[in-house]
Formats: sequence, structure tokens, C-alpha cells
Amino acid sequence: MATPSSPLFSGPAKALIIVAAFVVTVAGMRAASPILVPLLLAMFVASICAPAFFAMQRLRMPPLLALMILLLALVALSLLTAIIIQVGIGDLRDKLPDYQAIVQRQFEELVLWLKTLEPDINDDELRALFDWRSAFAFLRSSLTKATGFVGQTLFVLLLTAFILLEAQYLPCKLHGIPEFSPAFWRQFEQILSDVRRYMSMKTLTSAITGGLVLLWVMALDVNFAPLLGFLAFVLNYIPIIGSVIAGVPGVALALVEQGPGMALLCALGYIAINAGISNILEPRLMGRGLGLSPLVVIVSLVFWGWVFGPVGMLLSLPLTKIAKIVMEGFPDSRWVAALLGGPPTTEPPA
Repeated sequence: MATPSSPLFSGPAKALIIVAAFVVTVAGMRAASPILVPLLLAMFVASICAPAFFAMQRLRMPPLLALMILLLALVALSLLTAIIIQVGIGDLRDKLPDYQAIVQRQFEELVLWLKTLEPDINDDELRALFDWRSAFAFLRSSLTKATGFVGQTLFVLLLTAFILLEAQYLPCKLHGIPEFSPAFWRQFEQILSDVRRYMSMKTLTSAITGGLVLLWVMALDVNFAPLLGFLAFVLNYIPIIGSVIAGVPGVALALVEQGPGMALLCALGYIAINAGISNILEPRLMGRGLGLSPLVVIVSLVFWGWVFGPVGMLLSLPLTKIAKIVMEGFPDSRWVAALLGGPPTTEPPA
């Protein structure tokens, strides 16, 4: 009588192998980030352009012509973005010495005011606590690095073009993989549609956010309004903390240029814009979103930011959703996919 063969690895050994494979994969992604980051950016742009690309083909437009129209539009947007970044950062770098002198004067006034409240206060401890000189040094280095991202635009656009062309044939290739069932592919196509819809709606709400911020800082006569609007547009893709980070430069500029009262007014405008977009407009447009729990959103933001830097934070939610889809396709990892999902719709059994 034949006896069933014993598994090759025990439960703990299999868990250790999975953890080791995960660590090796993450280390490989971090090492390959100079190559993967432009590819992820191209996939991000392609996911936004894909609905328009396929819509033009449904109108009997040849794929190459549709691709050329999209590329021309992307080049025009890239040139506009490059002008905003280069001009804005160049002007800001030129004004940094003036801003540094203003901050020095405001800091000394703050020290004098605090000493009227507490005469025994230590000046050296205050200067160590408010180390604004290090902040300006960090800002200078960040402005220098930011201009380097503009040079990757052409490479990202070329990758986007090839991804859009390949998107026509990719479903047929994927359906030829025998390890996945037809039910899995139906779910996969539905999730891809959700991801594309999420990215499209997020782009729309980010554009509205950037436009409202632009109008608000222009109304308050804060310098570098186009750059601040662009930052609000880009950082709105980053969940939870993106809007907070986007508000810091505008409020800081208002504080340096016009004082605490205008800085408070500027901050209130940022809060009103982001609260209205995230709490009213986005839920109406996106519906159920990507179906991830709030804790997973935070952890994915930290994890993908650690692996790929700012681009990883930008794409943390779509990347986590795709990882969840892949894990749902294998019985051994479905429990992880369930933990990544949103709150259950039914109560657990008593």
C-alpha cells in the first residue's frame, strides 16, 4: 500500500524560506532602483494615458498615430513642467541669501521676545533647538538634486511609449500562463481597471488641488506660486502625508515674506483645500478606492518609500494593490492578501 509522500519542507522551514526570498527580493529591488524607478514612473504615466490611448483606437485611429498624439501632449506637458521647475528653483536659489537674512532677523526677534518672558533663558540652547542654518543647507542641496530629475524626462517618455504599445498584446501573453485560473484573470483584469481608474481620478483631483493652491498663494501674493502649485499637484499622489508636505513650503515662504499672520492664513487655505478634496471630492469620484486597510496604507507608504525613495511613496498604493493581486493567485499566500485588504463586510463568526 502506497503511503503519501511527506512534504519536502516542514512548516517553519517553509516560512524561513519565504522570509529569506522576500528579503533577497527587496534587497535586489533597492540595488536596482536606478533602473526600476524610471520604469515605475513610465508605468505610472502609461496607466494615466492608457484610457485615452485605447479610446483613440476605438475611434479607428491607427495605434502609431494615437501614440504620436499622446507623446506630443506628454512632451508639451514635460516642457512646461521643466520650465516651472528650472525657473522656480533657479529663482529660489538666488533668493536664498535674502531669505536667510530675513530668518536671521526674525530669529533674533524671537529670542528677544522669549527673554522678556523668561529672562534666565539660555541663548545657546535656543539656537541649538532652532537650527535654521542646517535647514537652509539641506534646502540648497535639495534644490540642486531636484534639477537632476528633469534630465530623466526623455527616457521616461520613451519607456511610456513602448509600454503603451506593449499594452495591446500583454493580456494575450499573460493568459497563456497555465498556473493561473480563468477566475484569477477575471479578477486581475478587474483590479487593473480599478488601478487605472484610481490613477486617473487621482490625477484629476491632484490637478484640482494644484490649481486651487496656485490661485490661493497668488491671491496672498506669495512668491513662486507656479512651483508651489506644481508641488501640491505631485505630492497629492502620496497618501496621508503628501498634502502636509506640500503645505510646508508655501507656509514657510508666507512666514518669511509677510510674517506670522499671513503664514497662518496661508496654512488655513491649504487645510481647507486638502480637506475639501480628500473628504468630499475624492470619495465621490473614487468610490471604494483600492480596498486596502488604513494600516496597510501607512506601512506601504513607509516600505515603498524606503525601497524606491520618493517615487515609491508616490506609487505605494498601486504597487501594494498589485502585490495583493499576485498573492491572491497562490493558495499559500492568500492569507497575506486577506490581511492587506480593507475591513470585512461581514461580522466574524462568534
